[in-house]
Amino acid sequence: MKIKQILLTITAVVTSVACLNNAYADGHTTRGNHHVGIGYSQMNSTTVAGTTTSLNLSSVSVALGTALNDNFSVEARFGLGSKDHTSRKIDKTYGAYLKAGMYLSQNLYPYAILGYSKANIRSSADGSTVRESDVSVGLGINVDFMQSDIDVALEYMRYVQETNLKMNSLSASLYSYF
Repeated sequence: MKIKQILLTITAVVTSVACLNNAYADGHTTRGNHHVGIGYSQMNSTTVAGTTTSLNLSSVSVALGTALNDNFSVEARFGLGSKDHTSRKIDKTYGAYLKAGMYLSQNLYPYAILGYSKANIRSSADGSTVRESDVSVGLGINVDFMQSDIDVALEYMRYVQETNLKMNSLSASLYSYF
């Protein structure tokens, strides 16, 4: 019950801030405050289930977010993965994140990202699934090549760093603003 109250309070605060800042004037572009994105990640994963196994997996993810102001945005992501040669795959990843960044120019926006992620890796050989969740941290940069509503983002993220699963990724994404 207490977790539900905390989540409702956080949701109310974020929604209030987003509504108050919905009409902020971004001095860098005239794009919208909301964004949707699609990304491809190359993930390096280590699972520990009796023996340590290192995996190189890929994932495709979608993101939906909103800017709170010029320097902060919130984002939710959901990703699905592909199998590697060992019959293991990323079943799914999902999480909620806060991005904090600053424009270096009209085209460059480096950022730090902090959030909470859940990840599942499944083995089709024995039917086992490793599930973990953790605080996620990362660094990235958005690049707006043509002063448009579309950005390219490059990002490094440490999704999970738990006993049974360690997962890091390097990803490239396209974001559209509305």
